[in-house]
Amino acid sequence: MSQSSPGPAGPFVPEAIDWDEFGGSVRATFFTVKRALASQRPDIARHLMTEDAWQRLRAQVDVLQHDGCVNQQTQIDIAEIKPGDRDVDGTIDRVVAHLMVSGVDCVVNQVTDQVVRGSREPGEWLEDWTFERSRDRRLAEQARAPKCPTCGAPLSVNADGLCTFCQAAVPGAKTDWLLVSIGTPSMAAVDPTMDRQANREAGTLVMDAIAARAAEQPWTGREPAAPRLAVGVSDGIAVIQQHDPGFSASELVVEAREVFLKLEDSRNQLRPAEIRAMVGDVLYAREFERARQMRAASRNEVRAFLDINDVTIVDAGCTGGWDRLVVRVSAVSARSVVDLHTGHLVEGSAVTHPWSEDLLFERQSSAKTHQLTGLLAHRCPVCGRPEEVADDGFCASCGQHVTGGERDWILVNVRLVDASAEASIPSD
Repeated sequence: MSQSSPGPAGPFVPEAIDWDEFGGSVRATFFTVKRALASQRPDIARHLMTEDAWQRLRAQVDVLQHDGCVNQQTQIDIAEIKPGDRDVDGTIDRVVAHLMVSGVDCVVNQVTDQVVRGSREPGEWLEDWTFERSRDRRLAEQARAPKCPTCGAPLSVNADGLCTFCQAAVPGAKTDWLLVSIGTPSMAAVDPTMDRQANREAGTLVMDAIAARAAEQPWTGREPAAPRLAVGVSDGIAVIQQHDPGFSASELVVEAREVFLKLEDSRNQLRPAEIRAMVGDVLYAREFERARQMRAASRNEVRAFLDINDVTIVDAGCTGGWDRLVVRVSAVSARSVVDLHTGHLVEGSAVTHPWSEDLLFERQSSAKTHQLTGLLAHRCPVCGRPEEVADDGFCASCGQHVTGGERDWILVNVRLVDASAEASIPSD
């Protein structure tokens, strides 16, 4: 990216950005960084990134190589670049670019050819690329006659970002726009129908409507029955315990009950972000889309007077390096449709009906149960901090992806059980 001249003395006032020119630089950086990851050659992007960002990229490549995986990219392109937030911190000028990206971007195991993360199906997604540059006058003076930090020759960089004299990777000049981080923007920030304040207000209306109906005909509820195991499930649990002796099906069932209730609450209040740390990426996208559609229609379908009758593990085992556990929750509830503008019930009654859902939990078989981290403790399975997971599934504290089942159990699918096909489940 082009170098900046030293700014005037006095308070730092950032100059306006020519987004046509800046967009071209963003595109160049985007394709270079993607190529560096796919080819597992992080050095070719070093001159376009801050040192911290480049170290993270190099760590990503190291993890791919250690796990025997590759990043496969097909027809990757940028459909649109939109300007995002811009701020100033001392002499540091920082700006965010919202990228609408299309194509195929996934991680594949080289031995099994299985997709570890992402999908081979073409799609579109959003990425936030944050850039920064320094207006420090001393750095600007140094940038007038840059030299290679390795060989000391006048700086001349080839197409791969390497010194043309010694072929060493060259760090980027801090006075240029350098990539700081890549992330997925908040869906609520991008989609105006998912405004957080509006969602809170809608959720309040929904819960007030349910409370009003409950006051008319209160539901007394009952203590849920103890968890059961369907026939054959104990064998599958034993397989999991062979490589993870600390695994307890009973403890996971307790968490499954909580996940189920939080999922229903997030649906009632149109707040999918509240279950982000518990669910996989595909399921979260599906829940987000449901909330968006309900917001767009100004109505929400809720399950009032919800009560759990029974929780049963109906399947367990290990296949293809993945542990799985299917928990069937049998519940009763009344169907209600609430107008999000008025909070009035437009459909439904206080009559409850039975229904069941299967919750599919998965994790990689290499993961181990830890009582102080992960799903059981509601903490990041990597750094142990209280769970705070962004829309892209990365922990806000340690920056690691934690919603793919890589390190702990995660809810990956929810399937309504056909009442006509469901029979009583014999237990072990």
